[in-house]
Amino acid sequence: DAFILKYIDTVSHLEALLLLWNSRPKVWHLEEMGRRIFLSNDATRRILQDLVRIGFAAAAPDAPDCFTLDKATPERFPMIEAVDDVYRRELVRITMLIHAKTPSSVLAFARAFRFTKD
Repeated sequence: DAFILKYIDTVSHLEALLLLWNSRPKVWHLEEMGRRIFLSNDATRRILQDLVRIGFAAAAPDAPDCFTLDKATPERFPMIEAVDDVYRRELVRITMLIHAKTPSSVLAFARAFRFTKD
C-alpha cells in the first residue's frame, strides 16, 4: 500500500507501469501503450513522462515517443513484482486505494512546484 500511496497517482499509471514490467525489455511507442491502456496519446505521454520522472520508466534514446522499464533502478524490481502480484489478486482494493488518494489535478498542481535536479 505504501508503494501505491507514494508513487501511483492513477490506475492508468499503475497499468502502464505493470505493462512495462510484464513486457520487459520491450520498448513501447506511446500510441501502442495508449491503445493497451485505453488512453489518448496526450494522456499516455503524460503518464509515461510521470513514470520517467519518478524513475520507473525510461525514454528510448534513439526512438522518439518510445519508453521502456527503467533498468537503472533494479532495487525497485522486487517491489514492482509484489505490486503486480497483489494487483492481480486484489484489483478492487488497490483501485479503491488509488481513487481514495488526493485528486490527480491537485497532485499535478503540487508537482509544478517540486524542485528537481534537472
